Amino acid sequence: MLSYVALFATGLLMAAEGAVLMYDPAMLFSLYGRPTLNFNSTEGAVLMSLSRYFGAACLTFGFLFLHLLPHAEKHSAGCRTATMLFALCVGVAGFRYYEAQKAGDAETTAVSLKSAAVLGGAFALSVLGTMTAPKTEKKAKKSKKTR
Repeated sequence: MLSYVALFATGLLMAAEGAVLMYDPAMLFSLYGRPTLNFNSTEGAVLMSLSRYFGAACLTFGFLFLHLLPHAEKHSAGCRTATMLFALCVGVAGFRYYEAQKAGDAETTAVSLKSAAVLGGAFALSVLGTMTAPKTEKKAKKSKKTR
């Protein structure tokens, strides 16, 4: 049951983040405390494009996690995938925190801690989902009969 909850919650999280990154990345940047970014510059256009690519990846992961809900025998694989994804995302948030601390940027430090909290919660839920996912029996390999 917990694997179902883990896949559902992480699927919704990724789908929501993906939708925002695809359709309104400027709103997400303003939530992160960066409303004054110039998205009409060359760098801003690249940032918007990268945001949309990442949004597409997030939507794909969200679809995958939600798609596995009715397939209890695949919950373990879905939760392991979510665990790997969120472990990497927490690592990125941690590195962002380190860089912000080094630069003395208090605003980015606060944002990276918020990101790490949300992503860390998703990581912990994914780990719990992996540990409680239904075990599937491995099928014995059929031996080839020689004639």
